[in-house]
Amino acid sequence: IAAGDDGASTLDRALLAALAGRSPPRARNLLRWFLRGHGLPPPSTARLAAMLDQFVRAAPDARVRVPHAGIELGIFRGRIVVHASAVAAFALAWSGEPALALPHGTLEFAPARGEGIATSALGAAVVTVRRREGGERLRIAMEGSPRALKRLLHDAGIAPWQRASLPLVYCGDTL
Repeated sequence: IAAGDDGASTLDRALLAALAGRSPPRARNLLRWFLRGHGLPPPSTARLAAMLDQFVRAAPDARVRVPHAGIELGIFRGRIVVHASAVAAFALAWSGEPALALPHGTLEFAPARGEGIATSALGAAVVTVRRREGGERLRIAMEGSPRALKRLLHDAGIAPWQRASLPLVYCGDTL
């Protein structure tokens, strides 16, 4: 067990798999204890065994999403993580207010010089905030070429479930 970037505890997948190979009952107990540590109810015996099997048998690069009690458990960088499910698709118009209520939080805007979205771009098109759909490309620097947003977020170490809920700001069709 270790603390993740957000302070919540995570479970080392390789150690759980090694324990499952030596003593499946102890591995199930560890997983049960991990869930309880997050305030989650214990799953049925069959469900717990299925969860353990998914965590142990998944390929190292597999995207594992195990729903349980209104949240999800997933694997990120070799650790089992408890996280909120991705938000449903949303698209909200933004008309310049300092904060915009999203389905999963609040997006705050602040004026800045030399960074962010140019005022001229804001006035030239409808501004919407929406969740990722996949296939987005983003130009980080004016002289650079657009890059896949998925790759940029992956390289920044952002977990898949966080990427799916990330609010994106569009001026017209431009991210």
